[in-house]
Amino acid sequence: MKKTILITGSATGIGLAAAFELGRKGWKVYIHARSEARGKPALESLRQADPAGEYALLTADLASFDEVRQLAARVRREVPKLEVLWNNAGLMVSERQNSADGWELQMAVNHLAPFLLTRELLPVLGTGRVITTSSAAHLAGRFRWDDWMDEGKNYNGLFTYSKTKLANVLFTRELAARYGSSGLVAQCFHPGFVRTEFGKPRETAHKKTFMDYLAFAQISPQTGCDTGVFLADTDLLPGPNGSYWSERKVRKLGNSASAENAQRLWELSETAIGK
Repeated sequence: MKKTILITGSATGIGLAAAFELGRKGWKVYIHARSEARGKPALESLRQADPAGEYALLTADLASFDEVRQLAARVRREVPKLEVLWNNAGLMVSERQNSADGWELQMAVNHLAPFLLTRELLPVLGTGRVITTSSAAHLAGRFRWDDWMDEGKNYNGLFTYSKTKLANVLFTRELAARYGSSGLVAQCFHPGFVRTEFGKPRETAHKKTFMDYLAFAQISPQTGCDTGVFLADTDLLPGPNGSYWSERKVRKLGNSASAENAQRLWELSETAIGK
């Protein structure tokens, strides 16, 4: 029987590249997109490139807790055993926006959505793996615990983005601490500076941003997904549970990625999603 993986944010970029790599390795791959309009072309491209592969599309706007729960419910109905959940979807915005549930948009999509989705899928994950796409930007992340949703006047999109990537690392640490004894494996990784649509506003993804002007320094999505594919597909992970990886190696964490901060963020996140 084929192993099954769900990769969020896989209509483009490293998510799509990873879907293809794992599909041709024999995995059943559920790709995820925000909408059918974004997801169907990706699904068709995978099926054309790999006719023998097994791919399916799921849609949900991760800025809505209701849609995240609906996504999880569909997976639980269709998938008796999910070997890997790869939390890959993310965004970056320059001006403060709110999610459908009233939370700061970057924190909602980049952290609270994978936090909620993972918890909702624990019954079918069992002793599986949870992989989360983080970033070296987490090293610059800092939490102001009295204003963790950046409701103050001086909103800085890059600061908040870095904080959400730190949240990915803290989530991974605490997930491993809480569920590792039951066999669940949690890992996160830095994909590198990847050439994708990332960093472009949702409504204006066709317009140039500062990311486009740094294209000369960017790596391909195929290269960027490599560590994530390794974490999903390798039989034995040569590193401790709850680690942060880059280029298939475990990397050191910054001081802000402490166990104390991981526990504190988990508790705040439980409150945010309504447990």
